[in-house]
Amino acid sequence: TNAQLTRKIIATGNTGIGVRKDRTNNIVDTASAIIGYIIGDSPNSFPAEQYKIEKLSSGAQDQLLLCFRISALKKLYPEGSFLILDDAFIFADWNRRKKLVTLLKKFIEHGNQVVYLTSDDHTRDLFKEHGAKITTI
Repeated sequence: TNAQLTRKIIATGNTGIGVRKDRTNNIVDTASAIIGYIIGDSPNSFPAEQYKIEKLSSGAQDQLLLCFRISALKKLYPEGSFLILDDAFIFADWNRRKKLVTLLKKFIEHGNQVVYLTSDDHTRDLFKEHGAKITTI
């Protein structure tokens, strides 16, 4: 399944993104914890095997790469940073969308800023339920 492939990719640190080797351990560990929260359990509970990220669904790819982005931002900018996302949850199921919104809220609570652009009413409403300031254009 996509969740199992995601766990195995995380477990190997095979991110498919360009991060220097000496910085990957902390970033991969943090991303592992984040993706574990999103998919509902620990990614370290599966044996490490290498898979290409292209084997994941587009939604799972988006979620995995978002975890690495957040993890990298935490490592590179511990005092806070900003993140601009454009319908990043569009391919996520309803349950994962809730977790992703909660994840971004926690990211914001640690001194970061997030701008999330969407045309999706469900995602907008989830952010509103979590206290986000909504601007409609």
